[in-house]
Amino acid sequence: LLKDETGYTVDAGIRGKLRDWLYYDLTVFYLKYNDRIGSINVTSPDSLETYRYRRNFADSRNLGFEGLIEADILKAISKGASRYKLAVYTNLALIDARYINTQETAIKNKPVEFVPPVLFRTGVSFGNKRFDISLQYSYIAKQYSDATNAEFTPRAVDGAVPGYQVMELSANYKWQRFTLFGSINNLTNAKYFTRRADGYPGPGILPSDPRGYYVTLMYKL
Repeated sequence: LLKDETGYTVDAGIRGKLRDWLYYDLTVFYLKYNDRIGSINVTSPDSLETYRYRRNFADSRNLGFEGLIEADILKAISKGASRYKLAVYTNLALIDARYINTQETAIKNKPVEFVPPVLFRTGVSFGNKRFDISLQYSYIAKQYSDATNAEFTPRAVDGAVPGYQVMELSANYKWQRFTLFGSINNLTNAKYFTRRADGYPGPGILPSDPRGYYVTLMYKL
């Protein structure tokens, strides 16, 4: 029988501004997860079939750091006199999530599934009160979809989720009561996936969307 999971989190951080052009937010955290519910691949007694068995099988702990730094370069150079902004930001998360306190030797001390060890985002934005254009880059490191960290399974339900990189470009322009928005998602048309599914529309990987565009015109009364 499954039983309730328990746990706690502890975090500490610092945030603030430096001379009105640099913003920072830095945090460290610890997450303890007891009696975690998950699925592992189990071989049938006759060794003819492998199936997923779901139960409380381990405790886990997440130890991590997350930081955000954003700076307005033009404001720093002009000491606040510039009519334009050139904002640059970086967001970095480092997470070490592992299974502990378990009788399952196949998962002991292995990374927790769907917790990428590195998430990195950075971007730049230029504009003023009338227009703005932004470019964003994201990187998500390799992760796993099951507790045993299987690289591959015949049904493709479990297995590694390779790291991937995505870029996005967006812009907007205001004129009187009109505002024009536009965006290009997945700018480089990267081919990647983020999840695996054992039900609809699976089983197997769920591929990402290809490059996409949208344009919106808004009129404000």
